[in-house]
Amino acid sequence: MKNKFVLGYSIFISFVFLVALSLFGINLFSEYSIGKARTQRRIDFMTSSVKKIVQENPKDFSQKMTKAIGDLNDFSTLQIKVNGKIIFSYPDGITPETSTSKLLKNFSESFRIDENFYYIIGNLYIIRPIQIFNAAKVSFLIILIATLITIILIISISNKDSKDSDEKMDSSDDDLKSIDDIDLSFSIEESESFEENSTEELNISDENLDFEEEKFELEEELPLPNQDEKPMEINVPETENPMGLFSPNTGLGWESYINTRLENELKRAISSEIDLSVFIIKLQNISRSDELFRDLCDYLSILFQFKDLLFEYKDDCILCIKLSMNVDEALAFADKIHVDLSSKIKNAGGKCSIGITSRSVRMVGAQRLLKEADEALKRAEADESSPIIAFRVDNTKYRKFIETN
Repeated sequence: MKNKFVLGYSIFISFVFLVALSLFGINLFSEYSIGKARTQRRIDFMTSSVKKIVQENPKDFSQKMTKAIGDLNDFSTLQIKVNGKIIFSYPDGITPETSTSKLLKNFSESFRIDENFYYIIGNLYIIRPIQIFNAAKVSFLIILIATLITIILIISISNKDSKDSDEKMDSSDDDLKSIDDIDLSFSIEESESFEENSTEELNISDENLDFEEEKFELEEELPLPNQDEKPMEINVPETENPMGLFSPNTGLGWESYINTRLENELKRAISSEIDLSVFIIKLQNISRSDELFRDLCDYLSILFQFKDLLFEYKDDCILCIKLSMNVDEALAFADKIHVDLSSKIKNAGGKCSIGITSRSVRMVGAQRLLKEADEALKRAEADESSPIIAFRVDNTKYRKFIETN
């Protein structure tokens, strides 16, 4: 009876697993079959929404643009350019490329409004990752529940078998006792020798037990080998600024920490083969003691994400370090910063200028990058028509220089 139940249950649970896997495949196939039509509708709707936002040119342009694009989880990559300049990129720092994957739909749209030429390019998921996740979650839950039920049944059957075996052993012991009662042909000498042997074995086991107990007590009394060792005391030198890592007025790092932090980030960028950009943002006619300056610092901290990569610099500048960003991406990023900061300080009579440099493929030090960013800032201040200047390196010439030296 038990064997029939196990066989029947094995067939049933195998069928459940097959249904769960089939359900996962059906959900994915259903998503794929409507994917091309869905992605085309998504592209058309997004393009029309972006056109509308561009034509209206609202004050909260960035928020409206993000709302017009919609759920970014539908996209593998997305980039919007105006006159060749990137105004939106997802993911940050990734350039869309034409993909041959059957799971991605490549698209590009362009339109002109007034004198501006807009270009939208990207890749849409034909099978969205969220749908894959949801389908996998349902199948996983079915398999998990079936597996738990199977484990419970295995434990239950094992316990039942164990009880049956115990009952058989008890019955066999009873049989042995009845045999011993019947068989009374032992001689007195044989009986006495058996008793002596059994007593001797018991004494030996008691001695071993006492020995183990004494040994255990002795081990408890022994001191641990690291009992007298203490953690190494580290003498931390006093910092140049006893008030901490950040300025209480601006919330930014002290200028004296720039060189050390920038050197460390450069070493990490070089070892990881990633780019690094340095921004020097000058805010003229805005005092660091003003509440407006503190608000601007808080805004930049949110924009750059890492507060410990922003520092006070000179009398009216802010130095920012951005990892995984090349000079072209830095220019697009700086354009947004300049627009936002200029609008915030306009009523206070302030002026914003930005100098940029990047590591590119070079093995450079912190002082070199600071010098380049300073020079770029000077040129940005001198040219009112170009408040953002970036120091650009010719990578081809630099590689040839390294190879010949």
